[in-house]
Amino acid sequence: MEEIVEEGQQFTCKICFEYVHVSNKFIIQDCVYDHFHCTNYASKHMETQVVDYNNSKVTCIDPEYQALYEISRCDSLLFGSTIEKWQRCLCEWVVTSEDGRMAYCPYVDCSKLIVDECTGGQARDVSCPNCKGKQV
Repeated sequence: MEEIVEEGQQFTCKICFEYVHVSNKFIIQDCVYDHFHCTNYASKHMETQVVDYNNSKVTCIDPEYQALYEISRCDSLLFGSTIEKWQRCLCEWVVTSEDGRMAYCPYVDCSKLIVDECTGGQARDVSCPNCKGKQV
């Protein structure tokens, strides 16, 4: 059964060009252009940015103004695994922005994040605390 929507209770998503009920409108906070789109598109966009591209900063699709999606406003649109990965990406971004003292264990079966807490970013031999493998 098709829901009857009164005029003014729907909008056209600027991404998928579908008519969408206003209850499914996703507005990006702090976007000076008042960009909005449907929650279906928003969730797909966020999931692609986080899962496929390991992106910690998910932004508005408009390249002219890159307003950030806020993870706290998006958790109801995403699967728990996507939220967890986004949180992990944000944590890694914080670590990498601190003096670049981060690397991944080079062993494929490990690939854990290693933070250099002692050498101040100078490369040297270290042992991965997870797999105990030698990293050059």
